[in-house]
Amino acid sequence: KVYEDAIQFISTPGGQRAPDANKAINDGIFKGLFMFNYNGHGNTSVLSHERILTKDDYNKWRNIDKMPFMVTATCDFGQFDQPSFVSSGEELMLKSDGGVIATLTTTHLVYAYANEILNREFLSAQFEHINGRWNTFGDAMRIGKNGTYSKASSTSDVVKNFRKFALLGDPALEPNFPRYFIHTTSVKDGATGTGTNTIGALGEYIIDGEVTDVNGSILTDFNGVLAVTIFDKARTVKTITPGIDKTFRVLNNTIYKGKATVDKGKFSFAFIAPKDINYEMGNGTISFYADDGETDAAGRDTTVKVGGYSDNPIRENDAPVVKPFIKDSLFINGGLTGTNTAIFAILEDETGINVSGNSIGHDLVAILDGDVSKPYIMNDYYETAPNTYKRGYVYFPVDGIPDGRHRFTVKAWDVNNNSGEGYVDFEVANGEIVKVKDLMNYPNPFKDQTHFVFEHNQPDVDLSAEINIYTTSGVWVRNLKQNFITTGSHSNEITWDGTDNNGAKLPAGVYIYRMMIATEDGIKNTAYQKLVIVR
Repeated sequence: KVYEDAIQFISTPGGQRAPDANKAINDGIFKGLFMFNYNGHGNTSVLSHERILTKDDYNKWRNIDKMPFMVTATCDFGQFDQPSFVSSGEELMLKSDGGVIATLTTTHLVYAYANEILNREFLSAQFEHINGRWNTFGDAMRIGKNGTYSKASSTSDVVKNFRKFALLGDPALEPNFPRYFIHTTSVKDGATGTGTNTIGALGEYIIDGEVTDVNGSILTDFNGVLAVTIFDKARTVKTITPGIDKTFRVLNNTIYKGKATVDKGKFSFAFIAPKDINYEMGNGTISFYADDGETDAAGRDTTVKVGGYSDNPIRENDAPVVKPFIKDSLFINGGLTGTNTAIFAILEDETGINVSGNSIGHDLVAILDGDVSKPYIMNDYYETAPNTYKRGYVYFPVDGIPDGRHRFTVKAWDVNNNSGEGYVDFEVANGEIVKVKDLMNYPNPFKDQTHFVFEHNQPDVDLSAEINIYTTSGVWVRNLKQNFITTGSHSNEITWDGTDNNGAKLPAGVYIYRMMIATEDGIKNTAYQKLVIVR
């Protein structure tokens, strides 16, 4: 839930901007939201005067496996009846590597009051569950428009307005809502094993639950993974325009985020509540989602209370262990990456990592090149490893890092507010060229088999590698080719068995190999190395 009037604007030569709104939208797309619903000003290419969603934003989306449904109650955003240009609504639908699965959008000028009526009617229809099924996107639009019509005369501006809304996408698609349900069966104090309904600071708690069908029967054939997030109490946020003074409630202070195994429809997990909870007593929220590879389930519990201090606090003074990388754990310190990359860190602590966001200075952060004035706050991106609160991971995308050598320092706090940090050095190379570093083969020398590896600056890009092997006198003896895509900067292995192009084993000796790497766009680079065969 993002209100522009609750976000601090900045002034630029092009007008006011709201970068926190851009970030919230892009973060939501990266994490995988079901629906992006926008109400406000817009045109054929951007949302809002402050440009909170632009082509530059969505051109960076790589969300082919988690495309949201989009509602844009704004002017012109999906203007598909103009042959002279392609609107942003159309581009988002047609984007080959992501975008949106479908969009309820507008073709011409529309008005805020009438937009709100249609939007509410559409949402009521879309989230209506009848006879075990959800309305398709097309049905929800039809029902929403008919509901809007019933609230206005046939000549009113409201009716004229909704005629300018169109569904771009497959109207027969149903929303991918979870089919089954998740319920809490008990909350216990980890120190005593007794039941409780209150989560207090520094207490260990064990939560048990089950996956059920619509009738409440346990699904004993459901075996999968549960993702759980426990939120502190909702907090009240105010708008900032003088004289407006509107408030709304948000859930964004996390007590625990982790995973657990679901076995025969049942699960259990433990966690320690951070010292930095809001001590005022009130209802928290437990959000559940589970997947078994074929179907899924979801649920929430708003009955558990959060506040105060545990009667059995768990205290310790050891700092968390922080191991940062770039993109993945295969990254070699000082290696290559592109300008758009990601921080990956492994975090370990006996009592767990604090990502509550309730206390200034206790966030999970990354600092680029020592600039503490611009921290990357990563609380929302942390989750534990399955079935433990003592180990976890954070994967945080970062865009626009300039060329050159850099260092990310990652700092984490545990639930007792002990801090630890680690760093990773890396080099950003211009993405418009392919840069190859540390080309090698191992083992070297070798007898029966060797593996070629290298670093590059083209993560998440389709690459082709071609290796040609020569004798020291220049005779060409073998050609190897492989296509691959890597999430990080470390290549896939290219394996060779020491034979020539005819399958015969090459004699012992020194050989030269040349590797050419290329992108789909035809950008190429070449590197050379030596290898030794022993017989």
